Amino acid sequence: MIGIVSALYDEVREIIPTLEYRKTQGMAAYYGVFAGKPVSLYLTRPGIPKKSQFVRWVNSHPWESIINIGFAGAAKPWYRNGDILRITEVRDKNGTVFPLPISPELKNTVLYTSSRTVFRDEDKEDIATRFHAHAIDMEGALFLDLIHRAGFTHPVAIIKIVGDSMGSQKLMEKEISFRSFFSPIPGRWDNLRNKIQVIWGTGLIDSIRLYRHKRFLQKRYASALEEFLL
Repeated sequence: MIGIVSALYDEVREIIPTLEYRKTQGMAAYYGVFAGKPVSLYLTRPGIPKKSQFVRWVNSHPWESIINIGFAGAAKPWYRNGDILRITEVRDKNGTVFPLPISPELKNTVLYTSSRTVFRDEDKEDIATRFHAHAIDMEGALFLDLIHRAGFTHPVAIIKIVGDSMGSQKLMEKEISFRSFFSPIPGRWDNLRNKIQVIWGTGLIDSIRLYRHKRFLQKRYASALEEFLL
């Protein structure tokens, strides 16, 4: 079985219908077959706040490999939304370097893990300069550190889809509040009420733009994962 680790439901929305939600011993994950491979999908939330629970999931199966895949911010001006990055190295704010075993033909692509969401171009440029980063997320370094502590020795990969390119600060500042638009809220009317509240708080025009943006990224997520598994 292959383990898939992502932060948010709105990242995985495109593949969720193919999987089954299960909760055992207080640990929830999605199980099924994707791209012809048996998989388990675990959602960590940004920054992996429930670290012990994540480690329990890592230790719950004899994984063939574990993949961290999700959206990330671009730290270089040439990346565009939807670009797929195969990460070769992860760095954190302390300068700790987490190298990944990769094929020699892959271009060096550095991911910086931040403790907060980074929207401003000036901050992205500073991170790119100080840490030689190509992209920014909130989980990569923690993901590698935790699975290492758990004693996981099988293949590991990190794939990121550029979700906010340089110059998209104003729209992406509203993206956090829009994430809950895709949340699986039980009950037809409660779900509808949530969507109306999100659109009201975000604004109709920005909601339309963000919805199209997110659906594009969700499809890119699914195609990137399928390509990697095949």
